[in-house]
Formats: sequence, C-alpha cells, structure tokens
Amino acid sequence: MLQSPSLTVFTPTYNRIGTLPRLYESLCQQTVDPNSFEWLIIDDGSTDDTGALVASWAASAPFAIRYIVQPHGGKHRAWNRSLLETRGDLYVVVDSDDTCEPQALRRFRSVWGALPAHRKQELAGIAALRQEVDKTPLGPDFPAVSQLTFSELVFRYQCTHDLFLALRSDLAKACPFPDTTTQHLIPEGTVLHAISGKHPLLLTNDRLLTYWRGPFHGRKDQLSRSYLKPYSDQAPGMFFALQSVMNHSFECARFAPTSFVHAAMNFSRFRLHMGENPVASVRNLHSSGSRALCSAVLPVSYLAYGYDRLRNK
Repeated sequence: MLQSPSLTVFTPTYNRIGTLPRLYESLCQQTVDPNSFEWLIIDDGSTDDTGALVASWAASAPFAIRYIVQPHGGKHRAWNRSLLETRGDLYVVVDSDDTCEPQALRRFRSVWGALPAHRKQELAGIAALRQEVDKTPLGPDFPAVSQLTFSELVFRYQCTHDLFLALRSDLAKACPFPDTTTQHLIPEGTVLHAISGKHPLLLTNDRLLTYWRGPFHGRKDQLSRSYLKPYSDQAPGMFFALQSVMNHSFECARFAPTSFVHAAMNFSRFRLHMGENPVASVRNLHSSGSRALCSAVLPVSYLAYGYDRLRNK
C-alpha cells in the first residue's frame, strides 16, 4: 500500500533500453520514503529488451514497479492507459530519457501534504521547472505569484517551455486524451488545458527534472514528437489541441488576442484536413466567444486549407 499523499510516476516508453537505466537510478536516489511512490511504466510496443530490463529491477527495487505492455499507438494512448492504472494521489509524468533530481518527489509530497483539504480541491496540482544536465535553467522562473492555471501560464505569461508537473490524479483521470486511432502526436496541452482550465497550479521555482539531450532527441520514433506530412496526418492531433484551447482557455484571449486568432483559423483549417466540415465543430465549442471568433475567421481557414493542398501537390 502506498503512503498518502502518494505519487505515481508514469513513464511512457518505446525502445528506450539505453536511457531507462538512467531514470531508474534517479528514482533509486530519491530522498522520499520509497513506500510513498510507485513507478508505472507503459511500454508502447517496444521491440528491444525493455521487458527483461525492467524485470531485472522489479525484485530488488526499493519502490514498487509496475510494467504494462500495449500495442504501439503513441504517447497519448500510453498516457490514457496509465490513467486507468495509476494509484497515487498525484500523477507525475517523467519521460524515459529524463531524470528526477533527488529531492523531486519529496518536494512534491511535502508541498502537497502541507495543504489543507479545501486547498487541494481548489488546485490542479504542482508545477515545477526543468534544467539541462549542466544545471542551465530551461526557461525563466515563474511569475511572482503563487498559482496560475496552465492557460494563464501559456497565454498571459508566455511560459511555453515544458514544465514538470505533479497533477491531481482524479482530475487527470477525468481529462484523458481524445480516443483516436492516430499513432502520432497529440500535444500534451490538449489535456493540460482541460485539467487546469478551472483549477490553478501551485507554482514552485525548484528545478526538479533534468532534461537530457542525446541521440534519441529529434528521432522519428520519439513518442512525444511527430514528423509527419502531409497536413492530413498531423491534423487530428492539432485539431484536438486547438479544440481544447478554445473550450478551456478562451478567457485568456484578452492576454494574447493574436494567438487566439491564429488558433481559431487553424482550428477549422485542420478540421478540413481531417475531411470534416468545420461548421459543426465550431457550433459545438463551449463558449459563445470562441464560436464567434472561429466563425469570423472561417473564410481564412478555407484559404489556408486550399494553400496547403496546393503546396502539398
């Protein structure tokens, strides 16, 4: 049994036998009670010896390891499967080629554990920062406020760099990725805008995750990337991401009006690339403001779609 407040560290992986040992060692070095977290690995159909490697750790690891294999389908499918399996109060995503700083999980657990129950219900979780291997910060510090929604971070303060998040598991479970057959990229913002749409993140400027650059970065088999053309192959992921922005973040349009005009145009543009009529999708948006904006730029969306088709030819 996990000690509460507990954490599930979720790692999606695909043919990363070369980097997983580094992450495993960083989890072994955590300064938190090992009974307070589990490591949940969702193997997205690896063809290397990942299973044997994880099995060699499971018997002797100081913390619980659960390893689940599924057919290759992309990071979003691995994420959705992890939501069905997670047992922790907090849900922490760590990619297979990154590492946690020794104090990372203890910091998440202590901050969350110190909050009264009503504050936990108000928040979506905790947002921390990342760094390079040489301790160079990845992105600036957070604004001098204690909490912000994910949408406010992106559109009001232009915090577009990747964050290190410990999310409330119940909220994450309520906001899975769209069920789609595409095997490729659906940006994580698709679910993060939904999870933190009404619930702010508690901010800490601690840099608790280390980002490793190496031979896997930039490769086509990265679960978190897509190098697809034509636009019709990228369209579902981009459409779902923009739909989430329009549905959960439109209150931030006043902070970044140009960004929202572009998002509205691309919303219908990518819907057209999916072979669908965008008018019905515009009508189904949650707010009157997002519907009005997408309707106003619809002619531009058709022009952009036509240009894409000509360019692809």
